[in-house]
Amino acid sequence: MDLSAIVYNTNKIVKGIRDYSKQQRNVWQRVPLLALNADGITGYSDIYSRAYNQGFWALEGSINSGKYRIFVDLATGELVNAEQASSKEFLASYNYDKQSVLTRANDEDILNLAFHMEELKARKIASELIRISKQPYWKGYDKSKQEQWRLKVKKTLNLNELYFREESQQVE
Repeated sequence: MDLSAIVYNTNKIVKGIRDYSKQQRNVWQRVPLLALNADGITGYSDIYSRAYNQGFWALEGSINSGKYRIFVDLATGELVNAEQASSKEFLASYNYDKQSVLTRANDEDILNLAFHMEELKARKIASELIRISKQPYWKGYDKSKQEQWRLKVKKTLNLNELYFREESQQVE
């Protein structure tokens, strides 16, 4: 196999991984509300909080040098640059002027996901969140306070069954 064939096949793999995630858009859009329903049952999770507060699902298989490299944009299923998406500048513009544009994850980081494809199984993630949300509350939590907190967050963030991001925030 020559170099051009390797590059061609590498590009096909990267495109396949991107497409696989995007094809699950309708399931990814359910994750923010499911994550809120699972959070605060037996504890709290930064991954869950990021899902319902910012609309991103962090992929642990993308961690490099202690930092996430890729998030799934839960509105579209796009694989985006985690560093840019979690930057204060992006979050400020997202919250206030709605003009931010997400940057696609780079090909090298996506290629690394080929060894962690289970993290892109949106149905499995959704099923796990549903399972967790049905567990009994941790004994140290007051069930009614947890439910009030959850309702307040849902109302404040205007979370619905399906999550959508502003159209001006499409991925470049």
